[in-house]
Amino acid sequence: MNLKLMLLVSGAFCICAEDVLEHVKTVQQICKIHLSEWKPDTSVIKTKNPPDIVIFPRNEVVVRKENTLICFINNFFPPKINITWTKNDEIISTEDPFTQTVSNSDGLFHVFSYLNFVPKDGDNYSCTVEHAALEQPKTRFWDLEGEEHKKISGSGPAVFCGIAVTLGLFGIAAGTFFFVKGQKHHSNLY
Repeated sequence: MNLKLMLLVSGAFCICAEDVLEHVKTVQQICKIHLSEWKPDTSVIKTKNPPDIVIFPRNEVVVRKENTLICFINNFFPPKINITWTKNDEIISTEDPFTQTVSNSDGLFHVFSYLNFVPKDGDNYSCTVEHAALEQPKTRFWDLEGEEHKKISGSGPAVFCGIAVTLGLFGIAAGTFFFVKGQKHHSNLY
């Protein structure tokens, strides 16, 4: 008994499931034949690019106030990567250690890894990355003392800029004063 399943498609024609199955099997055979003919291209260089890593807080750091550390890993290939966070040299298990890697426009990849934390004096955090292009894992550290040092050293350009603006305004005021004084003296001569 040969039972054929018939599907009516908008009343115009029918498709026999048995015929479709036969067509799928034929296409599979053709694919297998062509796939066996293709060999890997040995002339293609398998490149590896080691990642750049930066660790920083999401917001301005306030002691004992919750914040988020961000480990930004950029410019790496291949996309497979392993990220580990530590606090005071002990591995921290995170619920979602990192989001999916994202492709850059140049074919390399980047990823952000986040760690929620409450900063305290003396705590030291690190983000360690394992990647095929690295001979050994690469680690970046963050601590509260380093953050305070950045704030102090980061204020240098602001102070310099403030002094420059003040001197500039003083120079404009002095120039205006002498210009007006010179005009009055010049008009008295004629």
